[in-house]
Amino acid sequence: MKWLGIGVELELSSLDEAITAASLSTCVPIESDIASLEKKIEYEFSVKGLLLEAITHLSEKELGIGCCYERLKFLGDSVLDLLITWHLYQSHTDIDPGVLADLRSASVNNDNFAQVAVRHNLHQHLLHSSGLLVSQILEYVKVISESDPRSLPSIRAPKALGDVVESIVGPILIGTKLSLDQVWNVFYPLLSPIVTPDKLELPPFRELNELCDSLGHFVKVKENCEKMGSAMHVEVSVQLPNALLVREGKGPNKKTAKGEAAFHLLKDLEKRGILHGSLMSKGKRDNPDHIYDSFHLKRDSSICSSLIEEHSSEPASHKRHTLDETNLTACKLPPKSQRLLQ
Repeated sequence: MKWLGIGVELELSSLDEAITAASLSTCVPIESDIASLEKKIEYEFSVKGLLLEAITHLSEKELGIGCCYERLKFLGDSVLDLLITWHLYQSHTDIDPGVLADLRSASVNNDNFAQVAVRHNLHQHLLHSSGLLVSQILEYVKVISESDPRSLPSIRAPKALGDVVESIVGPILIGTKLSLDQVWNVFYPLLSPIVTPDKLELPPFRELNELCDSLGHFVKVKENCEKMGSAMHVEVSVQLPNALLVREGKGPNKKTAKGEAAFHLLKDLEKRGILHGSLMSKGKRDNPDHIYDSFHLKRDSSICSSLIEEHSSEPASHKRHTLDETNLTACKLPPKSQRLLQ
């Protein structure tokens, strides 16, 4: 708060107590392992006990170890959110605030931090006692190393990978006596490259909705109640003027499944000459009257173009009835747009 110019006082003695308490912790990892981790981060921790806490998973605490990274993760998450927000605000002074929000969402999330952990091999230092976590991390590292960067990851990042990146921020902040500048100097190289407007990619389902909304195409989501194991199956369809495109996605939850189906639908639309991507999304925000697609249509602000059927507490029969009654008249489409959709 003082860094932001707000007059507050802090009892530095509380910091000293935290550092002293952490210094009394026994450092289980061998010195060479600690030195290797510090070399990767390019920072020498003044309090090894705090570093030990930052890399200790909850599964270790359940076995009797006296600490885990949960509290430091809470601290590090807030600090990274602040620092990345400040960086984006200073670096991009002439872009739409909505794009700034999208940049922050793309930068401050578990998937991005998990990739940071894998990119710098920080996951090798995570202390845990979970066989399931071992297999999840190994599978994720393999998928990330073999996948095309432009493709949709076929696996969700284990939460522990993003957590350990956030938790390591805590010991640096405390060890530097709350110097945000020093924390940023250490973490900026680890986080780089930080996404820029020209490299921004929206979540597939949101991008599909924005694209179809701008063109007057209908998007429908149908949840498949039949699950295979723990996987959720979701069907997403797009009604074009002369074709119906349907794709199915699967994942551990509805959001992931919708994202996979939407990703493939975007590819299908691209093959038909309907472009998508960060430039299209940015262009719509900067110039809402221009549409980047093969039809070169002018956007009509009165178009009611996207019908999204979400899972709710309403009976399925009621939802179908509501959707059937939502026709072109209800959307109040202009005659030209009615003819296009028909």
